[in-house]
Amino acid sequence: MQQLFDGTFCSIFFSEKNSLMKLHWKAASEDLSDEELKEIGLFLLDKIKEYTPQRILADSRDFLYIITPEIQAWFAEEVILPGVDVSIRRHAELMSPDLFSQVSIEQLHREKQDLNYVTAYFEDENTALEWILQA
Repeated sequence: MQQLFDGTFCSIFFSEKNSLMKLHWKAASEDLSDEELKEIGLFLLDKIKEYTPQRILADSRDFLYIITPEIQAWFAEEVILPGVDVSIRRHAELMSPDLFSQVSIEQLHREKQDLNYVTAYFEDENTALEWILQA
């Protein structure tokens, strides 16, 4: 995988062979602000537009930020919906063991259920990769 970005809160990778973009959240995400999350979301969308991956693997095992309902709605409208319009068809989420982060992530993806993409949640990265590469 080619590393596209390495920041304080996350790293982004891309595999052209698998049409897969991986977002890896870091423990520092606990200190994210709403504005920083929005900036990361818009940056991720730019990378989706540039590389047009069909698959996204979000490694949120170290994601410790709780996404408010307002930010969930914004992220769904401004990042997820346009990302699906560009190319995203499958999304695998490696879940945080933190219950509050976990719930906020699940609610984020329930925000737009009428989209032409599938999301599944996993605890194990190998299982997530097997699933996401199936189609």
